[in-house]
Amino acid sequence: MDSSRVGARKSQLQRITRPTPDEIAAASGRLVPDLIRPDLKALFCGINPSVYTAAVGHHFARPGNRFWRALFDAGITDRLLAPHEEHILLSLGYGVERSGASLWVDGQLVIVDAPCSGVQMLWLGYFTACVVPLYAGRRDASFLSRLPAVSLLVLAGNVLRNAVLVALEASGRHPAGWLHEAVGLVVLAAVCGAIGGVMHDRKGARHV
Repeated sequence: MDSSRVGARKSQLQRITRPTPDEIAAASGRLVPDLIRPDLKALFCGINPSVYTAAVGHHFARPGNRFWRALFDAGITDRLLAPHEEHILLSLGYGVERSGASLWVDGQLVIVDAPCSGVQMLWLGYFTACVVPLYAGRRDASFLSRLPAVSLLVLAGNVLRNAVLVALEASGRHPAGWLHEAVGLVVLAAVCGAIGGVMHDRKGARHV
């Protein structure tokens, strides 16, 4: 297929699937059904589906989302699919589900973050808590006595990250996906830094 035909098809698909501002506003709180069947090869989790996606009714439909392009470039699909052709993905043995912590804010359903992000912060937090004492030469008793503080810092980090993301989504501005990732990385770095400070023993530290 030549570039002119590809461009024409893309423009046609955009005209078919692009919702009006009123339709986007009316889609607040609407959920996109999961695309799942038994015996899937892989299940893709969509984090924080946008109101645009809800208005269209298909996964990863927001303009600029590179999910369908990534599938094509990876060779999973033999052509670039449009969001409304997601059933083809299911026939190939791949599914899609929405994922994230959710709650209602002023009558609007807000879905943020992925459940696994909290687990990742917990894992990296305790990894940091183990590596720093090894470097500092902390005694076992002192190491164990500070582990509860690690759990509290991880919990505080998760609460802070979700609070910021919920506030961003509830503002109605629907921030880009990279902003969600940036918030998560900044909070993760802050939590790991705080854990490192708690676990580091400056008095009588022994470098190895």
